[in-house]
Amino acid sequence: MRAAKDSFYQQLYRDAVPDSVVSSYGDSIALKQKSIDMQVFRHFQQVRGLCTDEQRPRFDSLVNQVIRKMSGPYRRDRGEKQDSIKNKS
Repeated sequence: MRAAKDSFYQQLYRDAVPDSVVSSYGDSIALKQKSIDMQVFRHFQQVRGLCTDEQRPRFDSLVNQVIRKMSGPYRRDRGEKQDSIKNKS
């Protein structure tokens, strides 16, 4: 994934990059991300299948937290940081 993103962003340093080239790099990243997400989904699905009925609610709660963290950090204070940046300008 890192190599695909590095190649994508290297296009910033070229002059007149056609949209088709940028789109092709973006598609490559999307396919790799899809593959990763499918593997993670199947893994959690298999592990959930090993859980007892008693364990499933706890597992589901944990996996929900993990998935949220994998999707990116939630930043409640985002607006406050933007305001403090604007005030420093």
